[in-house]
Amino acid sequence: MSNDERELNVATFNIRLGIQKGLPSIAEALLAVYSPDIVAVQEIGKHWVMGPDGDSTSELAAYLDLPYFVHVPTIERTGDDQRRAYYGHALLSRWPITDREIVALPRREDEPRALLRCSIEASPATVEVISTHLSHLASDRPAQGEFLNQWLDDNIQDAPAQFLLGDLNASADEAWLAGLLSHWSDADAEKQRPTFPADEPQQRIDYVLGRGADLDEVDIPSLTDVSDHRPVVTRWIVD
Repeated sequence: MSNDERELNVATFNIRLGIQKGLPSIAEALLAVYSPDIVAVQEIGKHWVMGPDGDSTSELAAYLDLPYFVHVPTIERTGDDQRRAYYGHALLSRWPITDREIVALPRREDEPRALLRCSIEASPATVEVISTHLSHLASDRPAQGEFLNQWLDDNIQDAPAQFLLGDLNASADEAWLAGLLSHWSDADAEKQRPTFPADEPQQRIDYVLGRGADLDEVDIPSLTDVSDHRPVVTRWIVD
């Protein structure tokens, strides 16, 4: 957190497994804006067949100096060396993650998808964070979006501040997302800058949404070669 103890820096970044320039470049891209406190990361692996070998979540957490993290493995495989390999998304935090829940999302054709809910003992207050990576397929995504809306209505905790982060693979005019945005503050609602593809972005599919906190700043760094997505980096004021 910054010098003002009420400021909370929150980001989301689909890193494409770090295959383009590696995990240090991912960290540098985020730290160049400002030091994040909570980061949702999509397309991150552990001993996965693409990207850096090893546990990318723990390695990226070390680069960012975020000691607490959860990896959500949505795909598991056994490699040629008989070692288990995992692919999915993750949440990294400056403060302890005191509660966590992984919920499978409905699917018809695409790879498995899931949402992650965490409670984080942030300063100055506990925050509730939901992160996810929805399908790019029109056959799967609407049902996942509708499930997400209903799940939030039924299960979101009564935390002082709440954040929904991730690659939603959807534009804001999709019915389920429009409904979601009526209850959450969209960090880049004013400019609605596209985030994909990174070199010449045309689609806005990556989001940071908040409730119970006041948006202070938002940046979409103009990256072209770190990933195929651009990150969404935000600063909020939490009472």
